[in-house]
Amino acid sequence: MENNNLIDRRKHRRSEFAYPVDIKFFSPHPDNTSFSSYMKDISISGACIEFEDRYGRVNLEELPGFKVKITISMPSGGKISVLSRIKWIRKDTTRHFFIVMGVEFENMEDWQLEDIKRFINLKNKDHNMMWNLWPLGAVRKTVIGTGPWTK
Repeated sequence: MENNNLIDRRKHRRSEFAYPVDIKFFSPHPDNTSFSSYMKDISISGACIEFEDRYGRVNLEELPGFKVKITISMPSGGKISVLSRIKWIRKDTTRHFFIVMGVEFENMEDWQLEDIKRFINLKNKDHNMMWNLWPLGAVRKTVIGTGPWTK
């Protein structure tokens, strides 16, 4: 029921596909923790991100409302970084050390919005092309559930 309420509150439809991204938390701690992660879904207003926190560097209780920078390596070779606010964050109950969070994009420039729209449209055109961007080993690790960020 809670997930249905969340979906009902969304302004824009999410496009579901896995894609590697980098995230950097802007928290009260001086280290500003960064992770390689992957996006589970995206819309023009936000995304769902999943990452592994094997060493417990993220305090889930203090992060909702804080900012995070999401950096997407575009298939064209460029990168786009979007400042976002954490709307919710929780541990993945099916996999140890994994965290899932929902973010809302903030203060996007027109060019960022257009890049996000083009990125979302890639799924509709050629999802396989995105999978080809990951090294084969990372895809295999993702399929068995350990994530694209493990070495």
